[in-house]
Amino acid sequence: MSDVDIAHMESMRQVGISIPKIYESIAAQVGGFNLVPFTKRDMYNEVRRQRAMENGDVNAALRVLEDFLRNNEEELDFRSSYGMPVFKRSSWRYRESLKRCVRVTILECIEGEDRCVYVTQKYRRPNSRWDVVHMKRKEEFFCSCLRMESFGLPCVHILAILVRLDIDSLPKSLVLARWSKAAKEDLCYELLSSQYGDAGVLYWSRLGAFLQHCKRLAKAACIRDEDFRQYLAKVVEDTCLLEKTNGLRVAVFGTGVSNSGGRVRDPVSVRTKGTECGNEPLGSRGIKRCKCSTCGCLGHRRTRCPNTPPTSAP
Repeated sequence: MSDVDIAHMESMRQVGISIPKIYESIAAQVGGFNLVPFTKRDMYNEVRRQRAMENGDVNAALRVLEDFLRNNEEELDFRSSYGMPVFKRSSWRYRESLKRCVRVTILECIEGEDRCVYVTQKYRRPNSRWDVVHMKRKEEFFCSCLRMESFGLPCVHILAILVRLDIDSLPKSLVLARWSKAAKEDLCYELLSSQYGDAGVLYWSRLGAFLQHCKRLAKAACIRDEDFRQYLAKVVEDTCLLEKTNGLRVAVFGTGVSNSGGRVRDPVSVRTKGTECGNEPLGSRGIKRCKCSTCGCLGHRRTRCPNTPPTSAP
């Protein structure tokens, strides 16, 4: 279809004329259907193409966003940067504390050699005062409310001091190890080796701590092929030794065959069709012999039965 035909069709469609009526009108103008250079199918295809172009920009934008937000972490980062901030677990408590830090007023600052003491007040009440100590060398903060020591989260008084000092990120002293991804690596091994407590809880605690170190070992040992083969052989050898020591594996003697008590035997063979001897082992059953249907004797069939009377020739 030419541009003139497309414009003619669109102008007639806008006033409510259907495609078949438009095609008949064009055929009447040129003098017959055989003189029209296109068909009704071409007109329907042109309408479908224009509808796709109208939604093309939206579909392309959605496709780009789907590809961009395919990864869950990237989606959370995108939402944190351009939308609602995304927080997990105990970060919600920190967010609420950050909101309430505007209610705290810093009354005075007492400078020292290696420390600075800030006197804070909430809602301008004389009875609601707390002292925040800032250790300059170690970048540590201590508050008289002891919220950090109790819950492991910085209080509103410390956050008010951080806002006053214009600190971009939280110091390491205010982020405890239990809120990090490597929290299991800092388990107390003395507690794990204690003889007191539940044995099941002790086992699972050791298992969780050991798995964290195994993940670090696997990440470092799989980089090079030589390290992978070397440490894999060591792990297999040590695992077999520990299994023998703790009785998790049957001892293997010099013959290379384990004792019969720990060996797994083959299951009992069962026939597909149910019979009387279906559950018996194969070795206990004899050879099935054929039986004659004429005389009832074993060892031959009806065609070779010696007791069959001879037939006379016609």
